[in-house]
Amino acid sequence: MLSAVPRLGLRARAPALLRAPVLFRAPVTTIAADPTAKPTTTVAPDATTANVISMERAVSEIASSQAARFDVLHKETLSMSTQLKKVQADHANNIAQCLW
Repeated sequence: MLSAVPRLGLRARAPALLRAPVLFRAPVTTIAADPTAKPTTTVAPDATTANVISMERAVSEIASSQAARFDVLHKETLSMSTQLKKVQADHANNIAQCLW
């Protein structure tokens, strides 16, 4: 007795209306698109996007400028702190010499 589901690749009886043999094939599978592929078309940014990009660049430039300025000021502060400690030590020595 034949099973109700025909095997792939086997000829089966044609439906009563067609009267021609039908070849059953495996289902067609598609290859999924590569999610890492870069798009092939580029779209010009609209005015809002262009403004946002421009502002992001300006903020980035300001941030790097401020970081450089902060670094310079920080070095100056450390230098002044070192000088202050030396002056305080000299002052303490002067007071100690006066007390003797």
